[in-house]
Amino acid sequence: WENDKQQKSDVLFLWDIVDEETVLKDLGPKPNIDEARLVGRAVLWHVSRENQRQSALIKLVGTKLYKQLTIRNVNTVRKIYKIMQAKRV
Repeated sequence: WENDKQQKSDVLFLWDIVDEETVLKDLGPKPNIDEARLVGRAVLWHVSRENQRQSALIKLVGTKLYKQLTIRNVNTVRKIYKIMQAKRV
């Protein structure tokens, strides 16, 4: 998954108070539009750019759940990971 002209991919980092068992249901990814996977305490979210306006992720802003997570695009997460790996002692 990439963030480029054809696709948008984000990582939603969940706070400890978010119920992992119901988070995907609460986020409500739309079939044939969104693809979402729970991986540990994060949700990987993917949508094609042509379907971005129809994505369930747009409706997340301003909700209670939105206030219990932080979202970063996948390119940013990869850059942060590289920085962290370089700083390892």
